[in-house]
Amino acid sequence: MPRALLDRVVLLLWCLGFAVGTATHLTDILLRGVFAYTYAPLWMNAFWTSLTVLDPLVVLLLIVARRAGIVLGVAVMVADLASNTYAGTLPSMSAASYQLVLQWIFGLFVLITAGRLWPAQSA
Repeated sequence: MPRALLDRVVLLLWCLGFAVGTATHLTDILLRGVFAYTYAPLWMNAFWTSLTVLDPLVVLLLIVARRAGIVLGVAVMVADLASNTYAGTLPSMSAASYQLVLQWIFGLFVLITAGRLWPAQSA
């Protein structure tokens, strides 16, 4: 597969992953309100609610300002993985939930492919 095509596929997977995150958190808010996660501390609720803005911002930035989108995407994934992994230790959640496993797979994909997406410095 040519490098340019592979780069587009990777970029598309990033955008799809962050779009799924947006849809997930937006659905939770629409169904249960702004602080939808009653089992979690307030700070965690606030962070997860903020992802309804941050996730689509990552997608937008990947399209119009690639480097900023990569930096924000990596930061969001690191923070999200940390908060969700911690949440998995709470008595009201299962640490082995499939959602957390899927998120770790996507998070590792983001971390591994971030360098590949970084655009070369133009001359």
